[in-house]
Amino acid sequence: MQSVSQFRSQQTSSGLKLTYCCSLYEKYPGCDFQIQATIDDLKQISVNTFKQHNHDDRAASSRVTSPVREIVKESVARKLTKSQIRLTVQNEHSEAVPSSQLTSLLTVSVDCIIGHYLVLPFIRPMIFWTSIDLHP
Repeated sequence: MQSVSQFRSQQTSSGLKLTYCCSLYEKYPGCDFQIQATIDDLKQISVNTFKQHNHDDRAASSRVTSPVREIVKESVARKLTKSQIRLTVQNEHSEAVPSSQLTSLLTVSVDCIIGHYLVLPFIRPMIFWTSIDLHP
């Protein structure tokens, strides 16, 4: 099942025109699928579709593949160091993984663990501020 998201709306002489595009158009830039709905002054709605979904060519991503993310996740759960995790990825994954992608993934996966709780990077400042006594 494909989904759409509102792309633009504009008031025209024939009424309000809403244009919806494929919700995955950023991931698949070749997808030109659109639905246009026009609501006239009498509140009648006409709907037209244009082009087909095209999810053949995915946009380039800086994210490492799912198997690598899974290896890192399991290695973090086993409390391996970053160096040990790098070696584990090299041994268990058949393709080369760009160092910058692996470093980024390790930073998020390993450095954000405080005690036994996984803390997301955007929560860290809140933890810092709650530990300060503002009224000495």
